[in-house]
Amino acid sequence: MKAWVKETGDETRFYDRAMAASVVMIVISVVVDRFILFVPAAMLLLLVGMGKIYDRYSGKKLFFHHEKKTIRLFPGESTSLKLQIENGSRFPMLNGRLSFHTGNSVKNMERQTIDKEDYHYKLPLTLHGKGAAYLNLPLEAVHRGTTKVKHVSFTYPHIITFIPVRLTYQKPVHTEFLVYPELVPIMGVDEYFHRRSGAHHAPESIVEDPSSPAGVRDYISGDSIKRIHWKASAKAQTLKTKILEKQMNKEMTIFINLTQHSRLGHAYRSGQLERLLSAAGSFCMKAAHFEVPYELFVNVKRPHQASIFKQESGEGALHVKHSLELLARVDKSFPVQEMSPVMYKWDQQTEKKNTVVIVGDVDGEMKDILHEWQWKGRNILILETEKDAAFLYAWKRRR
Repeated sequence: MKAWVKETGDETRFYDRAMAASVVMIVISVVVDRFILFVPAAMLLLLVGMGKIYDRYSGKKLFFHHEKKTIRLFPGESTSLKLQIENGSRFPMLNGRLSFHTGNSVKNMERQTIDKEDYHYKLPLTLHGKGAAYLNLPLEAVHRGTTKVKHVSFTYPHIITFIPVRLTYQKPVHTEFLVYPELVPIMGVDEYFHRRSGAHHAPESIVEDPSSPAGVRDYISGDSIKRIHWKASAKAQTLKTKILEKQMNKEMTIFINLTQHSRLGHAYRSGQLERLLSAAGSFCMKAAHFEVPYELFVNVKRPHQASIFKQESGEGALHVKHSLELLARVDKSFPVQEMSPVMYKWDQQTEKKNTVVIVGDVDGEMKDILHEWQWKGRNILILETEKDAAFLYAWKRRR
């Protein structure tokens, strides 16, 4: 695949006219027996020859260097786009203009124009023979999302005819800008995590830790042999059974519901998508801060795939970094699906008694599932958004 495709202007007409003019001057010189017109005729022919050589070799060895990396930012943070264009030919390209687009996730505050949903940049650029130009464009993160430089072209005037020549870059630019969701305060989240921080004991929990015996009791017929405390049994000369501490399962499962329902029950993309993703990202940051493991499900399908956006269980700084990146890559154009089948499938594949966090609306089918989970002993939390904040509270089924 060629890196650049060249589009020339109407140089052919210029050359034809110059050739015709030189022929006329030569004929006139011969007819009137005055050879002074041979000089401009020769100059015209020389210009035509030089123009054709310039057509052939200008822009032929043009190299576009860009870094293969992802620049990650929060809204409001600044960075720069660094590009290098190298002219491997001896023919200069003067007074040109480099043009490219980016998505609206990042922008330069001075040198951009809006083209639909993209930002369009036009930068002056001169490339001397065997020379290079370095561009350093300051950018600021504006909106959640990802973007790359696209629609790159370089336009310059022909050095002989002054007709514009356009070079269009055909290969992808690998520098990517990724803007995380904007973080928002969550009311009630600190109090919740402080109450449940650590693997504290919970008498009402159904999760028991065999490594933490709280004591022993007399053996009762039917007790598992795995629970017999052999040291205590030998000392007491009778079988003793371990009494195990019951502990709360720290792990959380976060379902981000990006759908809403019409009065007729039809699902469509939520108008609060950005707020919901900001609230979800902020909650993941809090979970990582309190060292709480979590897994993540977003009911948006990945492009050209049947699967939805999801993240396996984990904890820590690297895990939350991957969470924020996943949320940044959720595009508004991606198709959504109902959340209740996602929840049902997860329930069928796990027996864990995770705390469940719902971000977004809770529709009728979801209410039935949550009621069943609550009856099974799962803790249900709702994360709602309002303007520039979010609220965390325990779910209760309304009759």
